[in-house]
Amino acid sequence: MSKTKFERVEVGNPGIAAFRIEGTLGFHENGKIQRLVEECLKRDMKAVIFDFSELSSLGGGVAKILRDFVETLAAKGGSVSFVVTNDIVTQFLQDGERTVSIHRSLIDAVSASGAPAEPVPSTPAPSAPCPSAPAGPGGRVILMSYDSTAGPKGPVPVSGGGV
Repeated sequence: MSKTKFERVEVGNPGIAAFRIEGTLGFHENGKIQRLVEECLKRDMKAVIFDFSELSSLGGGVAKILRDFVETLAAKGGSVSFVVTNDIVTQFLQDGERTVSIHRSLIDAVSASGAPAEPVPSTPAPSAPCPSAPAGPGGRVILMSYDSTAGPKGPVPVSGGGV
C-alpha cells in the first residue's frame, strides 16, 4: 500500500483553499477526504483546489465524495477545481452526469477559480515622527531592533536625523 500525503498549499490568494494530495486515494482514505470536505464547508470556503498532480490512483468512493462536494459547494455559490495529470484519475473524477473543473497545473486552476484576491489592509505611513516618541541625543529618534527570543539588539542607525 502506497503512502498518501495531504498538504495545505499557499497560492497567494487567501480566498482560495488549496490542498496537494500525493500517493493514492483509495477506500482507506474515504474518511479523511470526507472530514476534509466537511471542514471546507464548515469554514464556508468559496474556492477550493485539489492538486492531484502527484496522485497515482483514485478510488471510486473517494471520487464520489469529491463529486458530491463539487455539487454542494456550487449550490452555495462556491467552486471546486482539480489539478490532474493522470488520465485514469481524470476518468474516475468525471461521471456521465456531472463535470468537474480539471486543470493541468496549479497556476491554471488558481487563475480559473474566479476567487477575488483579498487585498491586504494597509495603514498610511505617518508623515512626521510620532510626537509621543522619546527623542534621543540631539532630538533624534533612535530605533531599536528586537528579537522576540533574545530581546533588544541595540540601536538601528537612522540617516539624516529623521524617521
